[in-house]
Amino acid sequence: MLLVIGTALNWGRWHAYLIPVITAGLAFVLGIIQLLREILAKEKSEPSAAREPGQEDKPIDLPQFGVALSWVVGFSLSCYILGFLIAPALVTLIYLRRRGRIWRTAVVFAVVLGGLNYAMFEIGFQLYLYRGLLWEWIFGA
Repeated sequence: MLLVIGTALNWGRWHAYLIPVITAGLAFVLGIIQLLREILAKEKSEPSAAREPGQEDKPIDLPQFGVALSWVVGFSLSCYILGFLIAPALVTLIYLRRRGRIWRTAVVFAVVLGGLNYAMFEIGFQLYLYRGLLWEWIFGA
């Protein structure tokens, strides 16, 4: 996270580095807080020999981990192919439908998210967001 912050601060315009610095800074602070919580919880917890049967640490659920990883990889690929304006809205729509939301709710949420992304970055910060490979293939830009 510190590398992201350091790199972003060299981008020149404050518009360009505002969002990466804020998000990476928050992620760094929250990571430190969580690390401290884990360390303090380990110190306060009983030794593993004194635990009752059934209180062992649970192993990682590989199928659930695979599903989560596939969502992250799918979102990353969709951002690369569709761009940062379309991909978040589309992935949100797909995710909400997979979680059982009705079409109307999922579509409204995805459209609002896409509109907010456009308004905040393109209009508010006057930043050109990556349009994706599909945009370049269709429009040649």
